[in-house]
Amino acid sequence: MFDIVNVGAVAGGECYLLIGDEKTALIDSGFAFCAETVVKNLENHLQGRPLDYILLTHSHYDHVSGTPYVKARWPEALVVSSAHAAKALQRPTAKRVLKEMNEHVAQSFGVSSFPPAPVELAIDLVVKEGDLLDFGNMTLEVLETPGHTRCAIAFYSKEADLLLANETFGTLGDGVEDVIPCHLVGHQATLDSIKKAASKEAEHVLIPHYGLVHGKDAKDYFDASSRNVERTKELLVEGYEEGLDLDGLIQLLKETYYNETLASYQPEAAFLLNAGYMIPMILREVLGVDVS
Repeated sequence: MFDIVNVGAVAGGECYLLIGDEKTALIDSGFAFCAETVVKNLENHLQGRPLDYILLTHSHYDHVSGTPYVKARWPEALVVSSAHAAKALQRPTAKRVLKEMNEHVAQSFGVSSFPPAPVELAIDLVVKEGDLLDFGNMTLEVLETPGHTRCAIAFYSKEADLLLANETFGTLGDGVEDVIPCHLVGHQATLDSIKKAASKEAEHVLIPHYGLVHGKDAKDYFDASSRNVERTKELLVEGYEEGLDLDGLIQLLKETYYNETLASYQPEAAFLLNAGYMIPMILREVLGVDVS
């Protein structure tokens, strides 16, 4: 009924082509500096078939920046996001940050310049909780899953028993039980989102920056996600009560979660930046204190 292929160009810019019997979708679009390679990868796997959708799980630069390049090649493809993402991506500050972050990551890969976006990054279809996308003999149900960002959405196909996840549920270190939390905007909201996604009991789950897992691994992923969200809260509360400041708490999270596997697709600077958002959010929500 479906196939999923990683068409990303570099580690950290993973994006996936969902190939159905009747329709196709790109799930996220990676970085701008290597988007032309993503386009070539898509061409190779589509083999002349149209691209029907570009599904954006959230608005971060490593997930949306290739979109204009793909849209220029397949102008009929519908770019899909939540209302939060659509609004965020139109802000001048967001556009500037996307540009700066893409230039920075390009330099880290030894790329000094790359073609500018051929068209504007624009959303064609704004979706909300419960909306259904026509995917031929499948449907994709939209799940609003805030936690990593306010704009994060996942997609679930009952017919295919497939869930397309996002970083609200965490990324992976060494296997499906080593889930690294990366919720930046809400502790309880993240737990609620994990519960919502896990309740689908999908046989197949596409994990961001990792790939497809099945059966018991799919269940273990959500179990570990919920467990490590709570573990992170407990670590931070304990560290704060022992007198650690923000820098000390960031170091604590780094020592706990930042391993070789995670480093292969997430630069240390990005992990530390996320931790700098996560820690004040959790302590503010749980203890009502400000450590920013």
